[in-house]
Amino acid sequence: MAQIGYVTVEEANEYVREHYMSTDDACIRWDILSDEDKAVLLRTSFEAIELLPFPGHKSYKDQTTAFPRYPDTTVPPAVVAAQVENALASSDSSEVEEDQNYAKMRAWGIQSYSIGNLSETLGAGGSSAVAAAVDACTQAGITSVKAQRLLTPFLRGGYRIT
Repeated sequence: MAQIGYVTVEEANEYVREHYMSTDDACIRWDILSDEDKAVLLRTSFEAIELLPFPGHKSYKDQTTAFPRYPDTTVPPAVVAAQVENALASSDSSEVEEDQNYAKMRAWGIQSYSIGNLSETLGAGGSSAVAAAVDACTQAGITSVKAQRLLTPFLRGGYRIT
């Protein structure tokens, strides 16, 4: 099957089998999807990753994807895993609905809200660099917390020490 971003459907299936127990809800949801539906989720996840503001530049002059990043010549496994993790999270319709509600609140400029004794602040928390990376992920459509953690090191920049 064809490559969809950084992964094929078969590779995504293998990733899910290796990282989730067969009784896990996420694994069950993924297994019942058709290959066409999996491809849609992987494509949407890839497109969200491509929207992120990665520092540095691409490795090759004619490269059409964000990765690999110079000086690397291959796509990091964490980026491949993030694409699959976000696609997997997107297969959960209740999570997608919740994420859409939060996205609407952010788009309307809501930073926090209260309902009775419950209050919530719509920020990532933590260090400002991590918070900025998580916010960039969320705005791009990376709603999986695991995918956000996998992508955060690539968004923060820094220096390569050799």
